[in-house]
Amino acid sequence: MANQNARLTFIQLIADHDGEWGWYQFERAFPLGWFTDEPPTKRAKEILDELESDGLVMTTSGRPQAKYRLTDEGRALLKVSGVDPTSA
Repeated sequence: MANQNARLTFIQLIADHDGEWGWYQFERAFPLGWFTDEPPTKRAKEILDELESDGLVMTTSGRPQAKYRLTDEGRALLKVSGVDPTSA
C-alpha cells in the first residue's frame, strides 16, 4: 500500500484536476524516486492502482486514456486530513 504522503499528494492532485489527468501525467510529474516515503522503484501508476483498489479514486472511460476522479471515500479522506475537497 502507498504511504500517506504519496497517497495524499495524489488524492489532492486528483481533486485539483478532477477528470483531467491520466496515469501518464502522474508518471511525468513524479518520476521514480520522487517520494521519500516510497521505495525508489515505485512508479506513480502503482500508487494510482492502489488508490483505485482502495476505493479512493476511479477512472473515467475516456479515450485514448482514462482519467482519474475522486470517489466519495477519497473526498472523505481529504476532509479528515484537513484538506477541503470542495476547494480543490
